[in-house]
Amino acid sequence: MKTAEADSTLDLLCRSVATMLDELPIESVFTIRDFRAMVLPLAEPCELVDPVLEVRAKRLLLSILRTLNDNPHLSYERLLQVIDREIPFHGVSLFQHIIDGSKLAVVYRNGPVVDLLDRFEFGNGMGFSAWVAGHGAQVLLTNIHPNPEHSKSYVRSFISIALPHGDRIVGVLNLSHTVRDAFDASDLQLLSTIAPPLGAILTRIHSHRALSGTLRPDDLTGLLSERGIVRRIREEFHHARRHDGTLSVGVLELFELDAIREEVGVPEAERALAEAGRVIRRHLGEANGAGRRRNNEFILVLPGIPPEATREIVQRCAHAIARISVDRGPGLRASGGTAELRRDDESPVALIERATDAARMARIHALVVSV
Repeated sequence: MKTAEADSTLDLLCRSVATMLDELPIESVFTIRDFRAMVLPLAEPCELVDPVLEVRAKRLLLSILRTLNDNPHLSYERLLQVIDREIPFHGVSLFQHIIDGSKLAVVYRNGPVVDLLDRFEFGNGMGFSAWVAGHGAQVLLTNIHPNPEHSKSYVRSFISIALPHGDRIVGVLNLSHTVRDAFDASDLQLLSTIAPPLGAILTRIHSHRALSGTLRPDDLTGLLSERGIVRRIREEFHHARRHDGTLSVGVLELFELDAIREEVGVPEAERALAEAGRVIRRHLGEANGAGRRRNNEFILVLPGIPPEATREIVQRCAHAIARISVDRGPGLRASGGTAELRRDDESPVALIERATDAARMARIHALVVSV
C-alpha cells in the first residue's frame, strides 16, 4: 500500500504527465514543445518523498518519455523493455480491458503468462489479475515456495499492480522472477508512483492499435476481427519461435447457419452467431484469443497449450455451440480442427491453413474435431 508520500509533489508530477499525454491526439507526433512540457518539471525537486524513490521515478519516467518521443506509436514491448532496465524481471504479462466494460485479456507477455489463481473467475475476468484490477490493488510477493506439482512453480517473486487512467482501472502489470527477493517494497512503490503515466500510455497504445483496426472487435460476436486475430496469431507465432515455445490454433466452422437464415430469418441467424461468440469466450482462458473469420468461421489461438488440451477446448466449444437454441429452425452445428506449431512452419499462415483443412475434414467425415 502507498504511504504518507501519496500526496507528494512526485505523485502530482506523475498525474500531470498522464494528463498531458491524454491531451495529445493519438495520431500526432510529439513536438519539441510537447516533450519539453512533460520533461522540464522532472528537473524540479520534489517534496515529501524519499530521494532515492524520486531519482528512480524520474529516471524511469524520463526513459519512457524519451522512448515515446522517438516513436509516438509506442509498442507494449518497447514500454516493458524500458521498465526492465529499472526493475529487472524474468517474466511479464500485461493485461488490459480491450474495450470498455470487457474482461481483462492478455495484450502482451514475455515468457509464460504471469498470473496466480488463474482458475478463479471474478466479475471482470479470471485469475489474480482480475482481482487486482477490481480492487485497484498493489501486491508484492517476495518468496513464493515452489510446488513441483503446480504449473506456476517457476515464480518465486511476483509484483502485480493495477494501472489507472482517470477514475478507472485500464490494466494490470504483472512481473515475475525465478529467484526469491528479486523485488522489494521500493520496486512496488516505484511502479505505484508512475502507474498513472503507465495507464495513460497503455490507453494510448491501445487506442492507436484500435484505430489501425488490429483491435477493433467484430460487431456481432464481440471477438476480434479477422485482421485482429491474424495479427494475434502472428505475434504468438514469433513469440513461440523466439522462446522455443508451443502454439496451437483451432478453427471452428459453423454450418446450418445459411439454413437458419433462410428458414427463420436474418435476425435469428445473427442472434445464434452472437451466442456462438459468447460460448467461445466462456470456454477460452484469458491468455487465449479468438476471432471471427468470414461469416461462419472462428479462429482460436492458444499459446502454450498442449495439443490434447487444445482439442478438448475446441471440442467443448463445438458441443456448446450445438446446444444453442434456435427458434423454429435447425440447430447450429460446428466442426473443429486444430494444428500445432511445427519446426518447419515458415509463417503463421501455414498453421491457420492446417487447422482450417482439419475442420473441413471433420465436417466431411462427420467428426466433431480433427487434427
